[in-house]
Amino acid sequence: MESILVLICFLGLGLVILILLELRERQRQRQAESHPENVQADHMVRVPVDDECCGRHSVCERESLLTSRPDIVYYDDEELDRLAGVNPDDYTEKDLTDVQEVFYTLQDKDVAGWLRSLQLREITIPQALLDEALLIVSERRFANVN
Repeated sequence: MESILVLICFLGLGLVILILLELRERQRQRQAESHPENVQADHMVRVPVDDECCGRHSVCERESLLTSRPDIVYYDDEELDRLAGVNPDDYTEKDLTDVQEVFYTLQDKDVAGWLRSLQLREITIPQALLDEALLIVSERRFANVN
């Protein structure tokens, strides 16, 4: 009898957890629908947006992957505009070399801005390079927190 009672309690607890997870997911969907500017296209980097500013405006803007202004900043990479809308799997060796050349000549502080610029220009970089760029951005954020 006690084991049945314990089993019912565990099942009830599991049901409550499932309901809470479903409510949380619905809340996220409502937030995404009410703030579509915070949701990026599938091929772009998704970054949660904090509505509160940290007070370091120039640092926040420089290190954020999202921007409130739509101006495109070029990093001496105008030649990459030809890659807008092109799948990275379809890049030629020259295309890959051009993207890598720009990336590896950037200063660490400019990587987030460059990724933001690529998003606005609808340029997708190869996943390996994107992973490396995001690592640099996260390391800079972590360093600025400490």
